[in-house]
Amino acid sequence: MPRLLVNSPSGEQKIIEIDATGEYYDATKIVWDESHDGIMPDITLGKMARSGNSLITLPDYIPEHAAAIYAKTVPDKVPMPAAKQALIEFGLLSQVNDFIATLTPSQQVWYTDSVFIDRQDELVEQFRVAKSMTNKQIDDLFIRGDIINKQRTSKG
Repeated sequence: MPRLLVNSPSGEQKIIEIDATGEYYDATKIVWDESHDGIMPDITLGKMARSGNSLITLPDYIPEHAAAIYAKTVPDKVPMPAAKQALIEFGLLSQVNDFIATLTPSQQVWYTDSVFIDRQDELVEQFRVAKSMTNKQIDDLFIRGDIINKQRTSKG
């Protein structure tokens, strides 16, 4: 079956096989169509653009593709010990502990007694706002926590 190189709705560039109809629901997202353009040359997903009748490799990733791939790397949650280790590495554990101390006892329980911390937890967002951190900085903490967790669990 012919393949298509498409810029998917998520922003990610993908290669997909088309069904027997030979159609893709959004023709404006097709970068290369083997049924019309010929065999797909070697490509680097996320760096491809059409130039006339050929594909060119861009010097950097398409911003939408890079953002879609980055979003996939941010875990929804990490184990609390891994999160705390990431906070230590980023020099933020004492700031988080100070922030938690200002919360109500019922809010503190959710931090101190949780097995996991969820990226969408309201305490995470409250801390981010209180410390004027960006979403990317918080995402980076979760990514590091996930890496720490995977390293610890792969040793066993």
